[in-house]
Amino acid sequence: MDRKDFLTYRIMKGRLSFCGDGFSIYIKEPDPDLLYDSIFIHEETYNKAYGEGVYLRDEILQLLYEKDLYSPFDDVDIERYKKDIEELKFQAFKNAFKPKELLEIKKLIRFTENTILKISRKKLIFDHLTCEGTASLAQWNWIIENSTYYADTDRLYDWKHVSVNTITSYHENQSISSIEFRQIARSDLWRPIWFLGKKTGNLFDRPSSKLTKDQIILCSFSNMYDNFY
Repeated sequence: MDRKDFLTYRIMKGRLSFCGDGFSIYIKEPDPDLLYDSIFIHEETYNKAYGEGVYLRDEILQLLYEKDLYSPFDDVDIERYKKDIEELKFQAFKNAFKPKELLEIKKLIRFTENTILKISRKKLIFDHLTCEGTASLAQWNWIIENSTYYADTDRLYDWKHVSVNTITSYHENQSISSIEFRQIARSDLWRPIWFLGKKTGNLFDRPSSKLTKDQIILCSFSNMYDNFY
């Protein structure tokens, strides 16, 4: 099974698998109820950090400016690259049936996205020292803690064999890129499922209000390609 088909089934299942030494767990994609509850974890952690005098993100950014580790020109570059990507996506649509041209455009899109990522990392290098970064990390750790189950059970994982931070990093590293979502939305495996699901109104066996983030993104791309076709 190639990666595109594997990711399709992963999105449909709404979970990510992790296999360790003698154990298997599922990291389920959080539903809106869990995401809503996690907001209180974020606020509580932020307020505690703020009360303890932890840096704000703007304060860290000012320090980066002073040490020439980042500059407002970097922000300008990011916005320019984002506009370049939008133009490249438009060119990709225009060349959808020209494989050679389309491949070159996709390479440019990936290169530009990686350039944005490199610049953004400079800005966030000390984000873990800020109130916002601390709160975001606590929020996602809490989400992972309450989304990770022993495989094929409804029993939450007890974290005996692996740490929350390890699974949080694993989940982040396994995120699906926009290019992969586009490939899945056009794939021979997904398109029939999409068409039948729209007709029956039961695409993921759950109401739209309970869809995961990845499922919503895939549906959005699928709708976009419907309009394009």
